[in-house]
Amino acid sequence: HTIFTVFPSTMLRESIFENPVFRNIMDSMNYAEIWLDVPNRRFDHSFHYLIPDGMAAGLGMRVLVPLQQRRVQGLVIGVQPELPEDLPVERVRSILKIVDQQAAIPPELLELARWLSETTICPLAQALHAIWPLLSGKAEDWIQPEIAWDDPDLEALEVIDPPGYRVMQVLRRARRKALPRQTLLQRSACPPETLDGLFKAGWISCETHWSGTPREEQGEQRNPEATLLRLPTPPMEEAADTRMLTPEQEQTVRSIEAWIGKQAYQTILLHGVTGSGKTEVYRRVMQKLWQEGGDAILLVPEISLTAQVTAYLQDTFGEDVAVLHSGISAAQKRQIWLEILQGRKRLVIGARSAVFAPLPHLRLIILDEEHDGAYQQDENPKYHAREVARQRMRQRQGVVVLGSATPSLEAYAAARTGKIGFAQMPKRISTHGLPPVRIVDMRAELTQGNRSMFSLPLQSKLRERLERGEQAILLLNRRGYATFVVCRECGFVVRCPNCEVALTYHTQGQEMLCHYCNHTETPLRVCPQCGSRYIRFFGQGTQRVEEELQGLLPQAGILRMDRDTTRTKGTYEKILTRFRRQEADILIGTQMIAKGLDFPQVTLVGVVAADQILNMPDFRARERAFQLLTQVAGRAGRGEKSGEVIIQTYEPQNRAVVLASKHDYPGFFREEISYRRVRGYPPFTHIIQVTLLHEQEERVIKAAQDLAACIRLEMTREQGEEQLCGELLGPAPAVYIRLKNQYRWQICLKGKDVTRLRWMLQRGVGRFYQGSVASGIRLNIQVDPLNGV
Repeated sequence: HTIFTVFPSTMLRESIFENPVFRNIMDSMNYAEIWLDVPNRRFDHSFHYLIPDGMAAGLGMRVLVPLQQRRVQGLVIGVQPELPEDLPVERVRSILKIVDQQAAIPPELLELARWLSETTICPLAQALHAIWPLLSGKAEDWIQPEIAWDDPDLEALEVIDPPGYRVMQVLRRARRKALPRQTLLQRSACPPETLDGLFKAGWISCETHWSGTPREEQGEQRNPEATLLRLPTPPMEEAADTRMLTPEQEQTVRSIEAWIGKQAYQTILLHGVTGSGKTEVYRRVMQKLWQEGGDAILLVPEISLTAQVTAYLQDTFGEDVAVLHSGISAAQKRQIWLEILQGRKRLVIGARSAVFAPLPHLRLIILDEEHDGAYQQDENPKYHAREVARQRMRQRQGVVVLGSATPSLEAYAAARTGKIGFAQMPKRISTHGLPPVRIVDMRAELTQGNRSMFSLPLQSKLRERLERGEQAILLLNRRGYATFVVCRECGFVVRCPNCEVALTYHTQGQEMLCHYCNHTETPLRVCPQCGSRYIRFFGQGTQRVEEELQGLLPQAGILRMDRDTTRTKGTYEKILTRFRRQEADILIGTQMIAKGLDFPQVTLVGVVAADQILNMPDFRARERAFQLLTQVAGRAGRGEKSGEVIIQTYEPQNRAVVLASKHDYPGFFREEISYRRVRGYPPFTHIIQVTLLHEQEERVIKAAQDLAACIRLEMTREQGEEQLCGELLGPAPAVYIRLKNQYRWQICLKGKDVTRLRWMLQRGVGRFYQGSVASGIRLNIQVDPLNGV
């Protein structure tokens, strides 16, 4: 037996730790720097623990460690032979257990997490959770018996230790032959000391389990059906390898393959019109890379697109394809992540978060529809998948391909000035070319007495499609039935009590709903302000379009696709599959139907109300309107039959509408880039937006003023009293001053050097948090935001 003598810490420091023999032992030990998964702001930094002799704890591994009186899960983010100078060795505790025998996060992604933390100005903890959300887990001790139930000593225990006997009887009745420690203590009504005595006597043993860990790692057999993907039948009958490329596609494939062959970092913009065959280019490039042993990631902006793209590629890559997005269960994600780490999945398809997939031989990342705002994360860390992809390929000396028919102005400007590579495919692969677009002035429709939401030309074209057995798509970028509820007597508008927005009326469920916090109310019959019964519903949403269209064309089969109809898992694919099989004639939807979908029988696209996307309080409003109109127009005429598009608007002279009707992206770019240059907007400057949130408006106003003063002081110190480095805008109320019962004020930093802006903001925020005003204030920081500027 080894006998340990316990000394007070002061004696330890003066005696044992000064012993040269002990010092030699300590010098041979390694220490792990560990980020702890503790939901407490005080613990938003790393801790140091001793790695016990014989324990192979490495970077990226999850470990179980002691913290105060608890045992918590941590992630090893560093291993070093020495401790920091300010950390006494006697305060260092040991790692208890390794959760993963293989690193959950490779060292490359740990480095990426630090970069993400710095560039988005967020804590490392949030960056790590963004990379792999399933890191979280709670350690829990499970107690199990270590004797046979017919052991005669068990009867003696009833006399010697009645509380211990009660514990054993509770375990005997347990279905799983083991119970969590706290559950066992509660059921047996025994103090914790009872278990200590049973441990020492060998009656029971303990295993540590933790939530957030795959069952197979805890000794249980995995259900093989848990990893099956929900893949539809491929929409194209022609075998992938027999598809002929157009000359433009061939040239683009050769160009991208040449860039990959250089084994150097490069970003390439692929500007191809809708229907030009960009997906086939992606497939050919990935196939060549795959044959050479390289891995790739293909990102799409919407979960609904993953099934279509996966079906298109699966006949080439087979079981090497993995799908990652938020619609997949946690068990599936863990299994897929493990298979990717082990090299059993080499092509990852998914939405924004799939950019973090830990492919061992990653050399290519493709962002399809790179302009789409869905690539911007709305929660901290507020990263853009495009910038994360570029950083990963800098690490790997690989290639990023940005594909779009309507590129972001920043990407197109960089391509035209030679900062990134450029490839173009200005023609469709079909012989029909791009569909003609007709702009309908809804003011003229009113003059003619048509008060329907459907213009006479659109009604006529819809009837034609029904007669010919063809399909149509209608876009209205607003869900619900009526966009607001108002009293016609006094003007009272029904608003959300938690947000400064009007409630939207939904006939389905007969409720008024806030689209930001999901607050619901029963529709009013009497105005609460004046008592009037003149409560009316104004505005129009997809639900109302569906209802009125069914009345106009009762013989038509209609499907609706928006957030209301796709809440249930798998409904995306069900709706799209039904429409692809021509089980419906018309598909109504929000912007989710405008992106990347390919329906050969769709020959008509109608935009019900273009004005809803034109008049937003944002300098990017025209760009987004042009992109959405052009993208949805591209859904028409993609098969053997030609298509046409109708755009309804009360502002037919708007340049975004006019240029979208001509499919003229270069013309739109020239006009919009001139506007941005004159006003100093991106890409000529960078903007960092800071949003402050608190339940009390006076607190958030005071905090915004204090933060602005702190930042202004740092800006002045940076370049002297007379010249500020960049421009500080605000503080001012946010576009929506209250959401989810939180008041919101904003500050913006604007300048050409984004690195310097970040540095000044970090120092300003640090100074701000030293004051009492910061208590309870939440900060959301976004670099080059896509909304609300």
